[in-house]
Amino acid sequence: MRARVVTLHSFKGGTGKTFIALNLSYLLSKNNKVCLIEFDFRAPSLYSFFGKPRHGYVNDLLDSSAKPENFLLEISDNLSVMLASPNIEDIKRDLRRNDREEMRILERLIRLKSELSELRL
Repeated sequence: MRARVVTLHSFKGGTGKTFIALNLSYLLSKNNKVCLIEFDFRAPSLYSFFGKPRHGYVNDLLDSSAKPENFLLEISDNLSVMLASPNIEDIKRDLRRNDREEMRILERLIRLKSELSELRL
């Protein structure tokens, strides 16, 4: 089965993106494998629900060629999450990225989607 991607976005904070993502992920995980990935690098909040991951944050994964399964935090049999770093230094670093760095990260993100699909998440 081909992996499906659901993306939530709003330019404005406080619109309920995290609430919807958490609840939608939970509901979808009742019948499917789900991987919830946080890409809110400016104001991450999922860590407050799930705690600190063992091997690092999605920020670190996008900056490396590490295996994505090492960054997954398993919540239940069908639900895993990857969290964005709440560390202020990581947030500052991500805000200072130039266009070339952002293009490299976008390429890594595309590869990451394929790698996660192969894991059957």
